[in-house]
Amino acid sequence: MRLSTFSHPFPGDHDLLHDRDGRLTMFGHRWHRALFDRTGGGSGIIPSVVENLIAQGNTQLSALLLKDDWNHIAATAANTGVQVPHLQKGQEIYISNDGANPLKIYPWGGWKIDGLGVNAAYSLAAGKMQKFKVIGITTLRSLQLG
Repeated sequence: MRLSTFSHPFPGDHDLLHDRDGRLTMFGHRWHRALFDRTGGGSGIIPSVVENLIAQGNTQLSALLLKDDWNHIAATAANTGVQVPHLQKGQEIYISNDGANPLKIYPWGGWKIDGLGVNAAYSLAAGKMQKFKVIGITTLRSLQLG
């Protein structure tokens, strides 16, 4: 869950996955890597996408708790938000704000985002998308995607 995928085309009739000695070719290595990543990197969990979510609540406790890897927030009333679920180190979550107002993004209870204080909300502007990745036991780092 929350692993990046790598695209790779299906092998053609002349693409060799391994050489005569049974070793993977470069194409074979890339093909197996794409399959591994597309199936959750060995976890068996394929990243999930949810659309048309509506932000809610104006505190960390009343914000909408997210459950998926890719989250499309379609509506944001003033001062409403979402909460990042409890994630493991190395996992990530994507949030896009297509609402009319800034979206408050709260970390999991007791956590912090970037240099903000513990439990402080990150503000995501309307029309923007953000990636959040767990880099420590209770720390999320963000990367703006667009």
